[in-house]
Amino acid sequence: MKRLGIITVGKAHQDVMQACLDLGLSHNDLRALGVSIYKVAMSWPLETVGACAFAAGHREVLVVEEKRSNVEAQLKEALFHRPASQRPVVTGKTDDTGHALLPEVSEFSAYLVARVLVRRALVNGIDAPWLTERLASLDQAAKKPPAVVIPIRRPYFCSGCPHNTSTRTPTARSVAVASAAT
Repeated sequence: MKRLGIITVGKAHQDVMQACLDLGLSHNDLRALGVSIYKVAMSWPLETVGACAFAAGHREVLVVEEKRSNVEAQLKEALFHRPASQRPVVTGKTDDTGHALLPEVSEFSAYLVARVLVRRALVNGIDAPWLTERLASLDQAAKKPPAVVIPIRRPYFCSGCPHNTSTRTPTARSVAVASAAT
């Protein structure tokens, strides 16, 4: 049974695939849970025949795209006049109740997408307690401080900068004094 269809666009496709990997979902696991993925090759104009054929039979179609809801809006428009029995719920930037799901600003991460995937799976009746357990372990990993300490870059003049030599004092005993312009 098709429950959750995921339509991906551009870089968000890699985020979805990494989220599935982080959640321990193989292609067979996705199929068994009723989840399928459709990658859009060109976002404008959307090839609506293939997208609508993919959406057919799903309870919900989640559109994962960064920035504005370009593909989501086109898909909703393409599905608008279909009979209610053939029209899945389309989510993406917001869920079916209008609450925010995926942000319109900044870029996505696999962790953010994983959280949304698990939430939408639960809403669609996908019973997989190990998904919520795996997400809890991802939540714990996200709270840990970064393992690598990034060194601090000290300010200095470039090698070709005229200030590189003009700000040095001539000898070790010289003192540089800032003068106020009068």
